Amino acid sequence: MKKMILLILLSFVSNTINAQNTEITTISFGNEGGKRSATDHYYITKDSIIKFRKNTDKKKGIEKTSKINSIENWNNLLNNITINSFKKIKSGKDRSTYCGSNTYIELRLNNGEIIEIMNADTNKMWNKIKNQLDKLKTDFE
Repeated sequence: MKKMILLILLSFVSNTINAQNTEITTISFGNEGGKRSATDHYYITKDSIIKFRKNTDKKKGIEKTSKINSIENWNNLLNNITINSFKKIKSGKDRSTYCGSNTYIELRLNNGEIIEIMNADTNKMWNKIKNQLDKLKTDFE
């Protein structure tokens, strides 16, 4: 019985430590859908910001640009994101069915988990993160 209790406690402690060590490795965001405009997708890590632009002109194809990210900028992004709270955000309705575009924010974690939320315009955390990412997008160009 003591061994069983010890195993349960060790399992609990191990899970707690793993949850505490979960970190965001990549934040990506962009728009999908919409027929008449180029779409930009951004991938942000602690080291870099990469932008992929899918042009409507097929001759141009996909353009890639990148720049170095500062640790200060990365930490500012992370300060507004709580992983467990982000997981609880409900995606909004798909807008592509009526020629609109969907905005997404995706977190990739060091444990391999991917959390993607789309069109959550009514959520305060979503809006705070999105505003910060939009500013980063503006600074990038």
